[in-house]
Amino acid sequence: MNALFAKIDNIIKYLCAAALAGMVLLIFINTVLRYFLNRSIVSTEEICRFLFVWATFLAIISVWHKHGHIAVTTITDRLHGKSLILFRFVCSFLTLICFVSIVYGSYEYIGENSYYAQITGISYGFMILPVAISGAICLLITIEQMLQVITGKAFMNNDEEAKE
Repeated sequence: MNALFAKIDNIIKYLCAAALAGMVLLIFINTVLRYFLNRSIVSTEEICRFLFVWATFLAIISVWHKHGHIAVTTITDRLHGKSLILFRFVCSFLTLICFVSIVYGSYEYIGENSYYAQITGISYGFMILPVAISGAICLLITIEQMLQVITGKAFMNNDEEAKE
């Protein structure tokens, strides 16, 4: 399962880089057109907004997989052994509930959405789609993390996590 997430992570890195490059290129071209030709591409702002949302939510998957998110370790630094395992399991379970609600909510929004971007005409459901995708993949990663905690393969202190 880790190999699958590593491949997904690699693909996500390229997609995020392409989205960032696309945003920079679109804004640069629009700036040049605006200042030198007194013209602009009207849909640039909407397209960049869509690319930004997609890049942000896809990057969440990569950060979540690598445990790169901000963590307050005040409690976990004081726990050891079975209490740490139980605490990590409870945290993973609560996170699992959050991701289920994110996926469900975004799925509902996509299904009921009837709003379209004013200039490009792209459905706002397309803007919410990366929320559902990242939520679903992070949900799977969280399930894997829960299984690692249950089987004892998870890191049990912050020093070992930092080495990874």
